[in-house]
Parts: sequence; structure tokens; C-alpha cells
Amino acid sequence: MLESLYRNICRSLFERHKPIFAALLTIKIKEMNNTLNADHKAFLLTGGVSLGGQLPENPTKWLLEKQWSELTRLDKLEGFEGYFQHFMDNHDGFYKDWYDSSNPQDFPMPDKWKHLDKF
Repeated sequence: MLESLYRNICRSLFERHKPIFAALLTIKIKEMNNTLNADHKAFLLTGGVSLGGQLPENPTKWLLEKQWSELTRLDKLEGFEGYFQHFMDNHDGFYKDWYDSSNPQDFPMPDKWKHLDKF
């Protein structure tokens, strides 16, 4: 039934709006099932809130300032502890390759972060 609802609504949407609808539908389903961490949802939708503190120096040339700022805040979320240090240790290899990938959604996560695939 849910798949039928999704298909029928998507027929009336522009292609660029379909991923937004899919994300909103997924968020709502996860909220109804109590399987969505509220802090993760807030971060996903806002990128976290900057308190204006000094950011560490960005070691990359490919991450924009906003992306770098959000990455530094991600480490404070439950389940993401240590992610910032992992990025710092692997930004020239794994993360650069992931960033440049034409299919980043299919890029295999390192073992330490496999639990984040669903997120």
C-alpha cells in the first residue's frame, strides 16, 4: 500500500522533487516507528547549530567552508564519536575518493562506520 501511495504521488511530481518527497516520507515512517534519533534528524535537516566557535583548519581543498563546519559538529552526535578524527586521518584517501565518486551512495563504508549505512 505504501509503495502504491509513493508511486501515485510521484507521478505528479517533477523529478527534482521526488528525492525530497522520498526523504520526507522516510523520516515520517521512522518517526512513527520510533526508530529515528531526534538529534540525527535535526542534524540532517539543519547541519547542526554553530555556536560561533573557532573551527580547526580545513586540511582539504575540496570541502566547502559550510561542509567543513558541519563535519566538525557531526562528531558530537551519538554514534558518530571519533568520526572527525577518522576523517582527519583519511581525508586524502578514502574520503576524497568517496567525495569524487559518481555513486557515493554505493561507496562501501569502513568497518568502523558500517552501522551508519542506514543513516
